[in-house]
Amino acid sequence: MLSRSYGMADREKGIRNHEGSAFSLSSAGKPFHAVAMLQLAQQRRVQLTDPVGRYLTGFTRDIAEQVTIHHMLAGNSGMNTPAEDYVQENIFRRCGMTGTAFSTRPQWLTDRHIAHPYMMLAGGSRVDAVRNLDKSSPYLAGKNPGRAFIDAPGDGGFATAPDLVRFAHAPGDGTVLNRPWADLLTAAKLPHGPASFGSYTIPVRIVNGQWMFARADGNPGVGASWSIYPYTGWVGVILSNSDGVPLKEMSQQEMRAVTGGSPGGGPGGGG
Repeated sequence: MLSRSYGMADREKGIRNHEGSAFSLSSAGKPFHAVAMLQLAQQRRVQLTDPVGRYLTGFTRDIAEQVTIHHMLAGNSGMNTPAEDYVQENIFRRCGMTGTAFSTRPQWLTDRHIAHPYMMLAGGSRVDAVRNLDKSSPYLAGKNPGRAFIDAPGDGGFATAPDLVRFAHAPGDGTVLNRPWADLLTAAKLPHGPASFGSYTIPVRIVNGQWMFARADGNPGVGASWSIYPYTGWVGVILSNSDGVPLKEMSQQEMRAVTGGSPGGGPGGGG
């Protein structure tokens, strides 16, 4: 219904942001891995109650025998879940997410469709974080997202806004999960507040009597927010590649426009 792009994907090369630009998602891409694990559970290749020690070695006995796949998906295990190749084949390709990938730092530098993160320094200037690995954010413990060769295990790589809309519809239309496994993905599991809950990597909340599923996160020069409103079928995606973008305020305006309600009721974006 609406697609708008602003600013530069790469100032040095004069490349503008556009609908096909891929933005770093940080941990806003964690739901990819939750869907991947539920696919395996749907195929009876794993059980959500299985301890991680049944499949992985190298953990202490208390972790191997007590931490389950459910704990990992619910976000209370303290562990990460690398599965890039599987996600690429069984989620991105199935959904037609042709602009989404777990790209490496060299690809970030050379691929013209990947937006560069413009990180703010202490003096207020902004630098291309990928081209200035010696610079660090003064606001997030000296971080620079460009230093990683590839995104952290369990995080989301790079995606375009249209691809995230495709992924948002995929669990419900049977592309990646059958029912009731698709329902299990977003079912409320851990209470966070009066109307806010944790699910499998996707925080959910009740806004003005409607369910809302959302995931948001950021890094220096990186901002990502995507929200699903299942009662009305709306999907909202906001991606940015510069510090100073009012991502929270923009997502709250989107929420009010779709639901008619105000934000509140506990955390529901990142975390």
